[in-house]
Formats: sequence, C-alpha cells, structure tokens
Amino acid sequence: MRLITSSFAALALAAATASAAPIVEFKFETNASTGTNTVGIRYVKPANDVSDPKQSAAGLGLTGDLVGSAGFGIDRAFQMTGKTATASDDLGEGRVETANAAGNGPADVQELDNLTSFTVSLWHKAEELVGGRFATDNAFEIIAGSTGKSGGKFTAASDLSTAGYTDKDKWYFYAATFDGASIKYYKGYRNNTEAAVGTNAPSGLANVFLVGSQTFTSSLSPGGNADNPLVIGNRQDNLRGIDGYIDNFRIDGTALSLSDLETRRAADVAVVPEPAAAGLLGLASLAALGRRRRAC
Repeated sequence: MRLITSSFAALALAAATASAAPIVEFKFETNASTGTNTVGIRYVKPANDVSDPKQSAAGLGLTGDLVGSAGFGIDRAFQMTGKTATASDDLGEGRVETANAAGNGPADVQELDNLTSFTVSLWHKAEELVGGRFATDNAFEIIAGSTGKSGGKFTAASDLSTAGYTDKDKWYFYAATFDGASIKYYKGYRNNTEAAVGTNAPSGLANVFLVGSQTFTSSLSPGGNADNPLVIGNRQDNLRGIDGYIDNFRIDGTALSLSDLETRRAADVAVVPEPAAAGLLGLASLAALGRRRRAC
C-alpha cells in the first residue's frame, strides 16, 4: 500500500512540476529551449567584438565551478568575458538571442507577448561590474549590478531599481517577478559558504531572499513585438553587454513566489548521483530493508 501511495504521490509531483514549467528555459547545453516553447538561440558576435559570446566549457562541471554538480561533467553556460569595465564600451559585446529554425536570424517568442505577469530568473557570475543587461526585450531591460550604480535595475516605461547585485567572481541566483502591480527582486547563492561572503544575504544563508520591491502600475510584458527577439546578456544594439557568465535562464508566465524560487534554486544546485551510484544506493537500501525484516 505504501508503494502504491508513493507512486501516486510521485505522479502528482511530476504533474505539478510539468504544469509549472517555464515558457523558455536555456541551460546552454544545446541551442534549444527546454521550456514549453522549444525556440532556439544563436550566439551573435558583432564585427568589432573582442570576445566571443559562446557556450562556455571553461571551468564548468568538471571543476564544479558552474551551477550544478561536478558529477554532471558537461554543465555549460553562456560566457561573455573580457570586455573593459565601462557600461558604454562597445567592445566585447556579443549576445544570445532567440533564433529561427535555421539559426541564422532572430525570432519572436509569441508566448511571451502581452503577458500580464511573469518571472525572469537566472544564475550570474560577474568578472567585472559593468552595468550590462541580463536580458532585454521590446518591453524591458533587466540590468546587472555595476560599480557606482544600483544593481538589479528593471527598466521599462520608467526606471525602477534596487541595490544588492554587486557580487563578483561568484555565482548567485537572480529573479525578478512582475504580478501586474509590483516588481520584486530576489537573490540566492549556491551554498552557505558563498552566501556568507556575498552581498546582503540574511544570516549568510544560500536560500532565496527578497532584496526589494517597487510598485509599477504601467502595462508591462516581456514581448509585444513580433519582430523583436528575446536577447540575453546584452541589448540588441550590443552596447550594454555583461562581463561574465549566465546559466539556467528562464521566463515563466506567472509571478513565482519566494518558496517557488527557492525550490528552483535548490534544484539547480542539487547533487544528483550518477546512474551507477544511484543503483548501488538502491541495492544498499533493499539490503538494509531485508536485514530489518529478518530481524523482526
């Protein structure tokens, strides 16, 4: 009976997880979204670019440097590093953008058009704080932290900003939610050790926390223009690129709660045993159960 109940619980959990899937999800392992919309992406490098926007293999899962477990071995991210530390510099300014099926031109993601609420979440590791864009679209620009500027800036019909995203050389989880009336900014870390030396983490814990919120009454959605792609790591004019890495970029069609975001953060950094290890763990559990039954 317990096995049957557990099976139904697992199915219910799987169904709930599926219904909560983001519209777009880019983990940068491939050039396709693993969200409900499987739109592709392309890496765009302007002619004057001094760095190559790319799917990075430097210091990834093999060293445990990137989001995810070292056991994965193939965890990759979007890398754009090497630009000079000025927000207006146009060198080292590539981007990632949603692409057509052939991968040779931009593409709109219709499911993102005219949303009344949404969440943008990602992991970021900055080499320099240059005020680059986490993501831009026809309706918004989400600005990474920079020296001398408020971080986590969300620009649309007016400028809204909150401080707290000025970490360098360490991964942190970022999320901005819009519920139709207000924007909320969140942050988390990979582990408590990194949180303890991070920016404004409560009690040095890695868990997602609210950085700030601001009222926003204008119409806002991450779409609204059929000719406008979603751009990650820059603006479409290549003038506000990041200097660092982005991983596990997602947009959801609803304003996720703090607990939802913490579930996402924890899942991203969870250590998943490799198949062989998982099998041995299962056999060990069965053996322990057999010994306990014989002892009864």
